[in-house]
Parts: sequence; C-alpha cells; structure tokens
Amino acid sequence: MIGGSTSCNELMQAITNNYSKGEVIYSSLGSQAGINGYENKSISAGFVSKELTSEDFGGRTPKSIKRTSNVSDLVKNPKPNESISISFGKDALLIIYKAPKWWDSQLDNYLSFYTKSDSDTDWLSKIYKGDMSWEVLAHKIQQKHELKSINVPDTSTSFITYTRESGSGTRDAFSELTKANNLQKANVANSNNLMVQGVSANYGSIGYISYSFNNKITKKSGLHAAAINDVVLGNDQLGDRQHIYKIDNMKGLAIDIDFTNEDAIAGKKGVHYEFTRDFTILFGPNSKSINELLIFISWFINFDSIPFSPNAKKVYDEAGIVPICNIQIWD
Repeated sequence: MIGGSTSCNELMQAITNNYSKGEVIYSSLGSQAGINGYENKSISAGFVSKELTSEDFGGRTPKSIKRTSNVSDLVKNPKPNESISISFGKDALLIIYKAPKWWDSQLDNYLSFYTKSDSDTDWLSKIYKGDMSWEVLAHKIQQKHELKSINVPDTSTSFITYTRESGSGTRDAFSELTKANNLQKANVANSNNLMVQGVSANYGSIGYISYSFNNKITKKSGLHAAAINDVVLGNDQLGDRQHIYKIDNMKGLAIDIDFTNEDAIAGKKGVHYEFTRDFTILFGPNSKSINELLIFISWFINFDSIPFSPNAKKVYDEAGIVPICNIQIWD
C-alpha cells in the first residue's frame, strides 16, 4: 500500500486505476501521515505535497542527482538509512472565494493577490489575521484600478477564512507562498472537497485548494478563483478551463489564448503562475517491495530515458498536473 497527501489523492487514484501491471492501493492520509507511514513502514511509499526539509529526516540533508538512465540504478548499493524522494508533478494552488452579496462583479475582474507583496498589497496575510474586511479590500481594488463606478457599502463585512488541517502539505505550501502564518482563527477543512464545500456554503468566505479541484469552480457553485500576480488559471466560472486570463489595468480580466494553464504552471513561454508546489513520492531502497514499487514508479514518472506511458500522461493532463522529475537522495 502507498499513501499520503490528500491533494495527490485524485491524481493517484486515477494513476492506480489505470495501472495494469499489478494492484496498487493509494490511501489518502495527509502529507505528514505519508512521511510517518513511510518511516514506520506501514506503507511502502509516502506521498507529500509540500517541500521536504532536513527536519523531516532527522537532520539528514539531500543530494540532488540527475535523471537516471535506469530507474533501478537508484537502489544500487544503498546505505542502511537512505531515503529517496522524487518530485513527479507540479501542482498549482488556487485562492477561492465567495464574495458577499453586495460585491460588484467588476471587482472579480480586478482582484489579484501578490507573491512579492509590500505593506500595501499584503492582503492575504491581513485577511487571515482578521485585519481586513471585504469593504476595505473592495476600496483597495477600486483605488488601484480607478474603478469610480463601483459603490461599496458603509459597513464592515468580516472574511470567513478557511485553512487546511495541521500537517497538510497544502497548508504548509499556502503559508510558505503567502507568508500568512496566523491561521488559528480560520475554519479547518480536512480535504480539498471539504474546503470547496465550506467556502461555497457561505457568502464572504475565502480559502485555497489544489488545482486538480479546478473543476469545482463553476457558476452554480458561486465560487471564483482570484488572480495571482494578475494571472488567473482558466475555469468553468470564467468560461474556458484551458487558457489563462490576465488582468489589464484598464480593461480588467481577459482571456489570453496564447497560453494554456499548463504553460503558466510550468513557467513556459515567459508566463508564470507563481502559486505552485510539487507532488513528491518518498521511498526507501531497502523496502521489501522495492522491485514492484520501481516498476510502478517507472510507469507513472516521466524519466527521460524511459517511455512515459500514454495512459499516465493522459491522467496528468486531465488532472492539470505538469509532469516533472527531480530526484534527491537523503542519507
């Protein structure tokens, strides 16, 4: 059995269902549980959706290696406590929200959060601290883009904030990307699905999800995805799930058919959606099931010299995950 990150779950369920060389069961446990399960040998491989650090390995440091010409080379002459991690997919994080009923739809076309924020644009951190209301945010958008025709009520509507559970890779990635570390007051959702349910159920809510749940952002749900550095990944609410949208200072949000969502997540062609994190598998070369595990890994990870399974590639495409292959040895 393998398991770990709940954000990896949808992708890994599809991968294991399409794998025909043996039965592989993925258990959705959470990133920290994936690490713990690997270490205590209750699972043969752990999956995480956050950056691994030396703290996760008792102070051991990683050594990056080039893509191997033979996956079995990874387990030759291993050290007793050696661990191997392979980042195999790049995922995006989406900031989702359901604005109050008074919110003008024009504001949706200009709302953007920024990864390199200063004191005037550090909005997400202030929202999660409880230091910003929806009205203040509306006024800031209005001032930034000179939207004079929008009427903002003279009230103070608090944000209903949602975060993931402690130990979640998605939560760690969100905090790292936004510097929003004051999450104690936020409602806790234990999965991406529960995050979607919580935010969509309440006007004035905000949260974050994995891009693999982008199909939940629909007109019926009332959810919107905010721009990051003026770039929004296409979704059903906007009308196109394949191409990105950009904010123009004068015209607002507009589709850019020259760039797909995958281009932006991968940072190709000069466009970059900067809220991304890696999906990573963690395993040991001394595992009893290492031979079966290596066959499975070589099927769904895009090693240069090994033909990438068309069925696996199709699963990545449908999930919106960009295949990568970054290998590290921890000893």
